[in-house]
Amino acid sequence: MEFTLYQSSYHNCKNIVLTAMVKRLGFDIDHLWSQAGLSYQEDEQTFLLTPYYKSILDVLKNLGITVLSRNFSDSESCISALREVLQQGRTIGIHTDLFELPYCMYYQDLHEMHAIEILEVEGDDWTICDHYYRFLGKISSEVLHKAINGTIEHKLAECSIYFLDSELSKDIWGDFTNNVSQIVTENLKVMEGNSLFELSGSETNAIGLEAISLFGNKLDALVLAEDKEQLPLLEECYDQMKEVTNSRYHFHSFLKSVHEEDFAEAVLEASQCWGVATNMVLRVFATESFEGMRERIKKRMNRVMEQEMIVIDKMKVYLKKEAEGSDYVETGR
Repeated sequence: MEFTLYQSSYHNCKNIVLTAMVKRLGFDIDHLWSQAGLSYQEDEQTFLLTPYYKSILDVLKNLGITVLSRNFSDSESCISALREVLQQGRTIGIHTDLFELPYCMYYQDLHEMHAIEILEVEGDDWTICDHYYRFLGKISSEVLHKAINGTIEHKLAECSIYFLDSELSKDIWGDFTNNVSQIVTENLKVMEGNSLFELSGSETNAIGLEAISLFGNKLDALVLAEDKEQLPLLEECYDQMKEVTNSRYHFHSFLKSVHEEDFAEAVLEASQCWGVATNMVLRVFATESFEGMRERIKKRMNRVMEQEMIVIDKMKVYLKKEAEGSDYVETGR
């Protein structure tokens, strides 16, 4: 079987593996990541900014795709399961340790969880796709054992594998892709502060535009403190902001796929605003320099708020247009 890399700069490593698996089924994947909401949760220990209000696993399940997963306590049993699943003709996503991947820029330098896709095995040679780092090739059983063990020893993530069980029909997929109004309606509801999901019992919860304000306050406090011991928290901010940036880009791609060009352009600009702010935060924790960055970041987050308000207006205009169009058809005017 021939395999190709799925290349995108707008996915984290796990999401890009899932997307590649679905794409390999032969379906358009623009709409899979069409969620563009926002929520913020914070307590004394943690904080989380996320654009997602539905699990991607639930989204896929509604399409007839179940993501099956298995967890393991050691690399030997994991390797055995990999061989078993590959014999069924499936490809497999797996959590590994970047530190042990020889083709990666962080090889022998950084312990961090990283998802790759395993395609085939022949003897002790494993063919993998690392879509995130754009590597398609082979690694040895020894390397794979070390990469799996690294996630366990350094407690980077659960030692787990996941693969697709599909009863997908193009009729179901077509209904989903054509229901643009429902997707826009859900995004609008969330961005206007309405909950479509259960928030945790965190001390601080916010949905929609308020989430931008509260997250902005958290970010400002971290930058204002100029405390290098808090740089890991700024890195968390960066990761979360990058995911929001990605979500707006994917929503823009979805809108373009249904020929809503003007609407899509406004969402793309929101993605770009988030992206600029994200890169400012990256600069702070990467250079360990706070000088002059507080006001720049605050100004950019204000611009983010302005553009998200524009997107909300675009969503309202779109839904009004669709409602008027439906009314026209139903009444025969």
